[in-house]
Order: sequence, then structure tokens, then C-alpha cells
Amino acid sequence: MNLKTGKRLANVSWLSIDQKRKLAEISITTVPEFIALAHFDSRNLARYLGIKTRELRTLKKEATAEIPESQLSRILKAPKEEFVTGALPPTKADR
Repeated sequence: MNLKTGKRLANVSWLSIDQKRKLAEISITTVPEFIALAHFDSRNLARYLGIKTRELRTLKKEATAEIPESQLSRILKAPKEEFVTGALPPTKADR
């Protein structure tokens, strides 16, 4: 599944400029990529963005409204391994 196609995060209003910059630093530049990362690694993504997991859930809800239901379903039902990219910096537990 190609997540690089879809609405660009640079064009959404529900992320701050700093959040967009941080996501771009780890090559997360589209709404589908954001949804996949938020779904499969929410705790580490929230930590990386400096927000609480409940705030991330709100952002994910905004993101899911941006893509077709069929694409959302494919992302959420895919095996985690399909989206694990190692994009986020390792946590202390990972070291």
C-alpha cells in the first residue's frame, strides 16, 4: 500500500507548524502515513510530538476525516509489520 499518495500534511489545519516540521523530519508527509503511524505506534508518536495520547487521538480523528473510508479500512486492518518503518527515534526502553 502506497501511503505517499494522499493529502499532504502541509495542507492541513489541524496540525501545528511545529508538528508538521517534526513529522517531515521523520519523512511522514501525508495524511495516510500519519494515520498509520498514529494507529500502530501512538504512544511513541505522541511522545515525539510532545503531546498527550488523548491529543493524538483527536488529531487522528481529524486525519481520518481526510481520507476515503476504503483507504482508512485498508490502513487499520493491515498487519503492523507493513507500516513499521523505524521512523521514530528509539525510546530508552528500545536502547
